[in-house]
Amino acid sequence: MSKDLAAHVDFIELTESERTLLAEFFPVVEKHLDGILERFYQKLSSIPHLAAMFTSTESQSRAARAQASHWKRMFTAGDEAAYFESVQRIGEVHNKLGLETSWYIDGYTRITAELHKLAIRHALTGFSMKAAAQRAEQLVAALDKVILLDINLVIGIYLEAKERDHSQRLNELSAQFDTSIGGLTRSLSDAAEVMRQTASGLSSEADGTRNASSMAASRASDMSMNVQTISSAMEEMSATISEISQQANAAVNEMREAADLASNASVTVGDLATISTEISNVSNNFFNT
Repeated sequence: MSKDLAAHVDFIELTESERTLLAEFFPVVEKHLDGILERFYQKLSSIPHLAAMFTSTESQSRAARAQASHWKRMFTAGDEAAYFESVQRIGEVHNKLGLETSWYIDGYTRITAELHKLAIRHALTGFSMKAAAQRAEQLVAALDKVILLDINLVIGIYLEAKERDHSQRLNELSAQFDTSIGGLTRSLSDAAEVMRQTASGLSSEADGTRNASSMAASRASDMSMNVQTISSAMEEMSATISEISQQANAAVNEMREAADLASNASVTVGDLATISTEISNVSNNFFNT
């Protein structure tokens, strides 16, 4: 971390004399810090989606205190590790809040404008015009260097954190996708197995149905034959009953004729008896005379 910071400091050519100017200037900044931050957060509060990042006035105050501490490290230098850790925290927090880098730069633009005014007034105090102008130029240049360096470092951390979170989210989505696909594959496999078993069951049922249908057809055929047999038997029975009825009628007629003959025979016998008696009487009378 310190190596990266040193590389940036070397590239922008932030000299020791400029660091000294900034350290001398910071007490002036610190006196006006509350007013600068108050105006900054007042402007921020007028923008709804930026104001929504703070849940309360206290959370806004904590952010202002953290910002003041960061500026002190930025202006006074000395402990580069502590400063870089502060840069990392700011970058991570901005990523977590989802603050767009353009708004972060706009915020620093407002603050830088006020710091420039303070720097020029500070440089013009107690010096000749030429020396004051030269001092102002040096102070403003040093001020711009550390501010732009700070912006560069924070945005770098912010983008790294954003990319890291994005990659992590992609990995999570990929894992969820793999899990979902795996689950879907298992579900499809299970469903296919169920369908196979169902098809097998349906095939068995179809075979059973065909067998049952065949048996039913066979039974229907047997029943039809039985019905035909019963029908034939009924016809034969009906014919037999008709014949028996005819025979019974004939027998009744014959019995009637026999009864009539018997009755006639009885009459004839009676007549014969009467005739015999008469013959006997005539005979007796004949012989007695």
